[in-house]
Amino acid sequence: MPTNKIMDADSYESKLVNWERTIGNFMIWLKDVCDVDDGLYNKVDSVVKNDKDLRLWISFFDGDFDNVEATTDLYIASRK
Repeated sequence: MPTNKIMDADSYESKLVNWERTIGNFMIWLKDVCDVDDGLYNKVDSVVKNDKDLRLWISFFDGDFDNVEATTDLYIASRK
């Protein structure tokens, strides 16, 4: 199986392991693992557009699923 393939939608473990690999995986992880609401999902989607954005967002993430919004706010502030 190619490593760049978007993960299967039904594999929770895969979502936990592969969320950092692609923006597609990241967005699935946000919705299915972190269970973010539509407003936060759209906020992240509007600012994380490419691999560079994703790497920077990840650099602010402390590993706590409850801190996705705070991470996104830090990420946005860092771009100003």
